[in-house]
Amino acid sequence: MSNEPEMKFDPMTGKPLQKEEPSYFEQNQGNGAIPPVAPKKNNKWVVPVVIAAGVVVVGGVGAFAATKVVPRIAYGKNYTILEAVKNTEGSSRLMQNLLPSEKIINGKYSVDLSAKVSNVCDIKMKGVGDRKKAQAVMNTDVDITPLNLSFGLDWQVNQEVVTVQSDDFMKGSAFTYDYSKNAKTDGYLGEMLASSDFTQKDLNAYFREAMSNQADYTEMPKELWDATKSQINEMDFTDADSEKFEMDGEKVNCQGYKTTFTKKEMKKLVKSYKDVIEKYYSKEMLKLMEKQGTSFDDSFEELDRQLDDMDDIDTTLYIGKKGFFGKSRIVACKMKNDDGDEILLELLGGNYPMENIKMTSEKEDKSIERKGEMDGDKEKVEYLVDGEKALSYTYDTKDGDLTFTLSSDGEDVSIEGELVSKPDEYSIKLDDVKATGFPYEVSFEYTAKAGGDFKELDKASDEYKLESMSQEEYQAMVAKMSQDPFVLKVAGLMQSVGTGDGPTSIFSGGSLFSSGSGGYGSDSYNSDSYSSDDYSSDDYSSDDYSSDDYSSDDYSSDDYSSDDSYDFN
Repeated sequence: MSNEPEMKFDPMTGKPLQKEEPSYFEQNQGNGAIPPVAPKKNNKWVVPVVIAAGVVVVGGVGAFAATKVVPRIAYGKNYTILEAVKNTEGSSRLMQNLLPSEKIINGKYSVDLSAKVSNVCDIKMKGVGDRKKAQAVMNTDVDITPLNLSFGLDWQVNQEVVTVQSDDFMKGSAFTYDYSKNAKTDGYLGEMLASSDFTQKDLNAYFREAMSNQADYTEMPKELWDATKSQINEMDFTDADSEKFEMDGEKVNCQGYKTTFTKKEMKKLVKSYKDVIEKYYSKEMLKLMEKQGTSFDDSFEELDRQLDDMDDIDTTLYIGKKGFFGKSRIVACKMKNDDGDEILLELLGGNYPMENIKMTSEKEDKSIERKGEMDGDKEKVEYLVDGEKALSYTYDTKDGDLTFTLSSDGEDVSIEGELVSKPDEYSIKLDDVKATGFPYEVSFEYTAKAGGDFKELDKASDEYKLESMSQEEYQAMVAKMSQDPFVLKVAGLMQSVGTGDGPTSIFSGGSLFSSGSGGYGSDSYNSDSYSSDDYSSDDYSSDDYSSDDYSSDDYSSDDYSSDDSYDFN
């Protein structure tokens, strides 16, 4: 049986996700697959954290990857440090179970999702997907409580086409959108978007990126570790005085290794991270990001500019081990900048090296702590900032019960639920969500299972090909929508809301579907009166069918991803 750690994946896109617990750095900066956030000018705390992350903690990069790349024939201080860094890993039971297993989405999978906000809405989804074919079918039921309105919506998505249909709205009709590279873009939608900064081809690129499985993300952790290892191998370390630090509850004598992190070295490390990450974006997506003003290069250039203000930082790593046969690991790290401020990072250990962590600034009198312990089957973790508890959770490793609390500036958030992860089934339930000033009761439940029978949606009698429809076809479609019983019902409900003291209805006062003057419910829009003036280009402007209406957010992997994780920032 292989001893390799089990890779876990996003249940909708199938893209691999890290299983190991995020390191201290990752919990404060994002995750190991993205570069560190640019340090602010004159902020002497952020830069040392970035540096410590690159050298001290590699849990998120992957200990298994480290095993593969540390050269066994190379010895000396650099090798000793790399081995210690490799051994400074481990993950909490919560993080081990936070993501579904590979088996669940290795081929076909089934998902169930429900979300409810009291007195607002109730949403239920059920679907089946096939990772190898990058396709999914989802059936959705929505209940809007204030309007006493319920409806169903079914959608199907693959690498080329999105299909949406409903038994409640335009029954017998299907709305499709082809976003493949060969899809037509010369229809009315293309005309409306042609003059904007976001063309139909841009829209199609977003869809393709959301559904693509082109990149093998399993190699990214190893490549990031390669970049870090390469930087460490180029650095000069000298012996420093040994000191005693706490390690798994005992004071241990630790050998010190001193080096200096320079601006040049940090810039080189950031550049190498950028080169790795850039490989996992398609060229098409990188061009689109640049066009939209969110250039991938710009974000790194800003970080590079911020590093111009960085001081050289004298750093001492302390490596210790318990017993003759114990594994050496990083136990502490001291960092001192030109201002004379010394920051001490202590990996106090426990059941695993990073179960308890403490970071203190001598000059600024600041501290950040992570305290963890196992109380029987219960894993208890809390984070403190300057001695004040900011976040805590308790996870019952036996039955999956989970409680989570977050406090900040007098605002409190508490969550109770359940998290269970098995080889063939994964479920997360949040059944008691409370927040200061939030008057609603919120519940959420998500279950994913390995296997499932994929069945395509039934063929509709009418199909509206949104990507290629002409202006006249769009006009006819909207006219038919306006007479649909469901639309008329919604219009009536919205008008009734707008007539009271509540918010003005979007359907009242002569708007699109009102029965007053100018609305589709009036006699002005009978079958004899669809003149060119009634359906001018102003009526169907780019605002009506903008990129927001058909954006990749609607069917992106974010909707069914492992974003139900807990960000400890």
